[in-house]
Amino acid sequence: MRPVLLTLLVLVAWGLLGCSPAPNPPGLRVDEVGTRERSALEDLRRPEVVRTLDPARAVVTAKTQAVVDGRLRLGGSGARSIEFAVDIDPSTFDSVILEVASASRDTVVVGLVRDGDVLHGTPSERIDEHAPERLVMTLQPENLVGGPIDAVRIAFTGQAEWNELGGVQLVRSTQAAHFDPGAHVATVGRETRQAIPLFAGHGCSLRLGASEDFRVTLSLGVPGGRPMPADARLVGDDLPDALRELDLGQLAPDAWTRIFECDADATFDVRLESATSTAAIALAWEEVELRPTPPRVLLITSDTHRGDYLGLAGDGVDVRTPAIDALIERGTIFTDCWATTHITNPSHVAIMTGVHPRDTGVLNNRTPLLPKALTLAEIFRDAGFLTLAAVSASHLAPERSGLHQGFDRYAAPHADESDSFDAPERMLRWLDDVPDDRPVFAWLHLFDAHAPYRPPADAFAGYWPEDVDPKRAELAVPRRVPGWAMGVRDLNYIEAQYRGEVTRVDQRLAPVLAHPAFANATIALTADHGEHLGVDDGWFDHRHLDRATLRVPMIFAGPDVPVGARIDGPYMNSDLGARLLDWSGVIAEQFPKGAGMFPLRPGYAFRVGEEFTRFGLARNGEAASGEFAGWLGVLHLCDEGVRPGDLSRRRHQFELFDLKADPEAATDVSEANPERSKELRAKIVEWLGDARPKDWGGSELSGAALEAELAGMGYSGADDAPESYDPACTCTECARW
Repeated sequence: MRPVLLTLLVLVAWGLLGCSPAPNPPGLRVDEVGTRERSALEDLRRPEVVRTLDPARAVVTAKTQAVVDGRLRLGGSGARSIEFAVDIDPSTFDSVILEVASASRDTVVVGLVRDGDVLHGTPSERIDEHAPERLVMTLQPENLVGGPIDAVRIAFTGQAEWNELGGVQLVRSTQAAHFDPGAHVATVGRETRQAIPLFAGHGCSLRLGASEDFRVTLSLGVPGGRPMPADARLVGDDLPDALRELDLGQLAPDAWTRIFECDADATFDVRLESATSTAAIALAWEEVELRPTPPRVLLITSDTHRGDYLGLAGDGVDVRTPAIDALIERGTIFTDCWATTHITNPSHVAIMTGVHPRDTGVLNNRTPLLPKALTLAEIFRDAGFLTLAAVSASHLAPERSGLHQGFDRYAAPHADESDSFDAPERMLRWLDDVPDDRPVFAWLHLFDAHAPYRPPADAFAGYWPEDVDPKRAELAVPRRVPGWAMGVRDLNYIEAQYRGEVTRVDQRLAPVLAHPAFANATIALTADHGEHLGVDDGWFDHRHLDRATLRVPMIFAGPDVPVGARIDGPYMNSDLGARLLDWSGVIAEQFPKGAGMFPLRPGYAFRVGEEFTRFGLARNGEAASGEFAGWLGVLHLCDEGVRPGDLSRRRHQFELFDLKADPEAATDVSEANPERSKELRAKIVEWLGDARPKDWGGSELSGAALEAELAGMGYSGADDAPESYDPACTCTECARW
């Protein structure tokens, strides 16, 4: 374990702002932080109004219109839009504030118009019925370039009987608005780092703790994507020349800039001076232990990747994964590994904490992990590692998932970006920037195998005959086809697309696995969950608990990992962290040790070949599953539909599947196997009752943009509170058992 470099204080000053106190960063002592009263801070955060638009002067596309209580009301069937003629540089504002109302639930989007072309500058936002709402529609940075725009268009889908529009403001957020004073993180150019905010006229006294074995690096970033004011500068007593002489106006507005590296103890004051009272800048730190032969650790999660879709998985699936196959050949593969759930964020939280979703309290993609949880990244960082994470799904972003804690650098995409985003390239850039004497723990997440499947031509080649039309008219129309594959009648084509996406994942991983930084690294690869591929009417989604959604890959390679080993016994990927820590030589007594371990080296005292029950929990606790000795039981905890629009599963209904005869869990055999059903159902009920809640889940995030974004990824539907189960229940379903 790393030594304690300095006595850590508590940032009491943040408590003056109404925020919970937070500990000082490791190796960095903050003696004093300048603060403002909360009202003054809110003034700093309030956006600047660039222009107010008058609905009475707009061009309206709607069958009926009227002015009601000072708001423009649009009606009639079909989509409706309001267009404001403007001549303005979009770089002068970054958000549009709307006052809207609607007869019922509807959706609105704001686009920028240039030379007749519409730039959809914001994600769609949902409007709830009747009550007037104030919506802040944020523009994507790529829509803020290219010269002046001609118009701003506000469009409603027309699903409601009427829509109303009141005030419209084009606003520019202040730099101070990009900071959460209590969180000690800041995001610059999609990359989040632990950071201290410096507001104009206020700063802090820092003591950097460094020794022969540790080094602290400081970087500066300007959240918001805009340059600092021309007069902005850093001042303070004993300020290092690298900071005093820095021209803040030359800092890249979309990237962190490394400024100063401390190789000896240093104490100095630092303040930001500028006549622009809303100016703010982020001061980030990284503390790393220096070692002659530093360990490197890489965790890869391939989103929605079935355990049988690997070239060397041995399941007879024709899929090309040469880079992953090479990893298997030089390491160990677990052929019967299951996830804890079928939902992305809860599964990743379980992987990162070693704790099942039953106990973490994170049961959907809207509940962030709270800082009080202990994560793999925190353990590695406390052991002196530089911690890096590049993820490819927007719902894994810091504010959505809370999984950034413990990471020195954390990059996530915008809402309209997915697949592998630029995560592999970003990770490679980081690795090229890391000195050879620094230990690294890296997490790389790829989203390509998740629907919608759109593999590039080189990855899809060979999976589907070019002369066969998957939409040919002689085929029957399938009962269900995903919206992104409308018109396809041959569902084998969609499965082939999935194979192409898995090959694309392999292509994206290849340069990362080949990077010199990972030549002698400890590497783990797994998935958060699997995917339904057309069996039992489960069309290309992962909506419920079964073998297709819970069985995932798990592979290890590294200096201490057995070469060529194949583990066929039951395993769960929530135990991955314990194995990764052990094989990378990091001692962490406080991290859960997991179950179902195997004696891969002398000295292990874990169970060998013993069957144990693997439990799963559905989104929001809608169902619980247990797998034991090839039998899968599913206990439904509420009325639910296994397919969209289907409420065929009743509250407390129990299903049993013989996975040896029916691997895809298509046929319920509970009636034919009453004793097995009672046994497995009792195991699930006992497991539910044995919950040890950690209360690590924060308040659920909500909002129409979030709803629309998740729905586009296949996570539609409201997230209600988890169901609890009363073992004494005497309902009709429970009475059967």
